[in-house]
Amino acid sequence: MYTPLDIRKLQDKIDEITNKTEVVESDEIAELELPVEEQEVEEASPEEVTNSGREEDEATRAGRLDRDNVKLDDVKPAIEKLLAEYEKDANEWHDRYNNLEKGLKQQGMTDPNAIQMKIYDMDDDIVSYVNIDDLEDKIEAIETLMKQGDADGHDIVDIADSGPGDTSAREEFMRELKTAIKQDYPELYSKLFMYDLDESTGATEKVAQEGDAELEELKGMLGRSGVMGFTN
Repeated sequence: MYTPLDIRKLQDKIDEITNKTEVVESDEIAELELPVEEQEVEEASPEEVTNSGREEDEATRAGRLDRDNVKLDDVKPAIEKLLAEYEKDANEWHDRYNNLEKGLKQQGMTDPNAIQMKIYDMDDDIVSYVNIDDLEDKIEAIETLMKQGDADGHDIVDIADSGPGDTSAREEFMRELKTAIKQDYPELYSKLFMYDLDESTGATEKVAQEGDAELEELKGMLGRSGVMGFTN
């Protein structure tokens, strides 16, 4: 139990420690205030630059697009090369499937559905690891494009964006088509596609297309409402 004298001494000691602490804290705050303010400015400045740079970059990318003046014939050899690769893979898949089917029939199986299920249950290096439906969708997309004698850059991008029905296969097809064109025609690539190969995620070619679609929809709405004088 403390005596009154002890309490006063204790309080003095507490006050002494508190005063020292306040001095230290004040000194530390004085030293930190300027660097903190400068740091906040330095952190804000790059963000502003980044945002500005991003906007300028988007405008630059969009400015390079010139799909009207890129014709199918300009990049046709690269697309035909990709088509040949798809057809080779598809033929390999069908040949392998037919051989497996033949083997099962020789074992006495006759029901086509049962044979198909048996083959799909196998862990085959080709049949089990190639989605033939997606592959044939890619082939069909390119064949559809090739039938358009007057196809331009818009048609090329449209077919790439609306190829296979499965989302992952469609994204893969877009990437493969972009790769084929960029490898052989890098000077035309930026006229067709707004984003590079490694920028496909989160930034698809739909950005440019949706702008055109919205404009056309607006024109239609204005036309139906009787508003005149709307021009490009």
